[in-house]
Parts: sequence; structure tokens; C-alpha cells
Amino acid sequence: MIRLPFLAHGPAGWDDVDFALGVDNYDLSLMQPHFPGYPVYMLIAIGFARLIANPFLALSLLSALANACTVFPLYSIVKRCSRQRTAVWVAVLWAVNPLGMVLGTQPLSDSFGNLLAVWLVAASLVVVDPGLAEKKRALVLVFSGILLGLLYGVRISYLPLGAVFAWALYVYGRDTRRYGDVVSAIVSSLLVNLLWLYGLVLNVGSLTGFWRLAAAFTEGHFSDWGGAYTGSHAGERLLYWIGRQWFAAGLGAPWNEQNSWFSYLILVLVCAGITGVE
Repeated sequence: MIRLPFLAHGPAGWDDVDFALGVDNYDLSLMQPHFPGYPVYMLIAIGFARLIANPFLALSLLSALANACTVFPLYSIVKRCSRQRTAVWVAVLWAVNPLGMVLGTQPLSDSFGNLLAVWLVAASLVVVDPGLAEKKRALVLVFSGILLGLLYGVRISYLPLGAVFAWALYVYGRDTRRYGDVVSAIVSSLLVNLLWLYGLVLNVGSLTGFWRLAAAFTEGHFSDWGGAYTGSHAGERLLYWIGRQWFAAGLGAPWNEQNSWFSYLILVLVCAGITGVE
């Protein structure tokens, strides 16, 4: 509720414009939005835009709601793995960290993607809990596969989170020996991915056109003009990405000229949560 008065009513960057244009006329070949099209996110966004005339405001409202809905499952994850006090610290950190505060008011897909990612982790923790009934674990395992497919339909950059699903599959199979459930979960995830991929191919017009569009966009996006992480070698790009995205953007750590007392406060909260300060 606190962020509602600060929702963006207009664009702050080209991605905002792409998403807003996609709400009115979804066309991947026209970069509305740009590749890979964010089909699951855009489907939800179009629904919000049917209720709110301003597409930027509709997208921003979706971000705010997704950001708010992330708090409880995130708290549940940490509480399951640690103590309640630590879970509270993490929830507070999520509520006040600069990146979340910004993305929670912007017409972008990040907040919705974060919500699905947290749900995926929370569901996977349920799957690996040996104290629960096997039937419940099996149902949640299939749900985890569906979540992974939906997550990739929001942002392909969440690809590494497939390891979370793989971990849940391994633990469940090891504990129960019910490999039919494992196969069902994998098939469910594949079907969801194929469904949104099929929709994108239909939107472009052909599989060949889709492949060419993917290759052209990827080549340009991960280059100097695309604004991706550049450097003399892969190690330098990796360190830059970790420093900027994990510590600076994600945790509010000081970065280049953007140092402030708030950045150091965030670091204190992170350290307190990790060490379990009462």
C-alpha cells in the first residue's frame, strides 16, 4: 500500500515502452516487447491493462502487487531453513532494499519474475521435506515443475533456477523411489515451456522466423551496443556482474559513485540477518 502512490504513470526507459506497446499490440517481430517476448508476464499484464486504461500504470500495479506478495513466501523459506528472527530480518531487508523498492513501482517484469522464483524455492523445500505425506510431496513436485515453466515464460534469465527444481527431483526420487512422479513433474514443466514457445512461434509466423529473430537479438544484446556486461575476458565480466547485480543492486552495497549511508545500513541488516543477531 505504501508504494501505490509512487507507481510509474509513464516510461522511464525503452523496456517500459516495449512492454506498454506489447500490452496494446503484442508483436514480437516489432519488439513489442523485445525478444524473448516475456509471454507469461505479458499475458498477466494484458489482463491488468483491461482494468486500467494507462498501460504503464497497469504494469506498475502488477509489479507492486507481485513485490508485496513475495514477502510471505520469502519469510516462510528462511523460517524453514533457519530461525524466525532471521526470517524477519530477511523479510525486512526485502521490503527496504533499493532494488526491490524501485522495481516494485516500475512497469517491468522483474517483480513478477521474483515472485515466481520465490514460490519455486518455497515449493521445492516442501518437496524435500521427508516429514510430509508422499502424496502431498508429489503434488507439490508437479506444481514446482509448472512454476519453473511459467518462470521461464517471464524471464529466461532465471535459467539457473532450474537447478532448484532438479534438486527437488533428486531428493524426492531418492526418498520415495516413485520415479513416475518425477517423470510427471518433468513432463509438466516441459509442456508449460512448449506452450508459451508455441505461442511465440505463432506470433512471429514461423519457426524459422522465430529462430532468426532470436539469433539476431542475442547477438546484438550481448555486445557493446546492447549494454550487456563487457570486459577483456569472461572472469572479468562475471566479477562485474556479481558486484553490480548481487551486491550493489540486490543488497544495496556501495558501488562506484553511488555510495550513501543507506547503502551501509543495508549491509548492516544483511550481516545481522546472516549472523542471527537477536
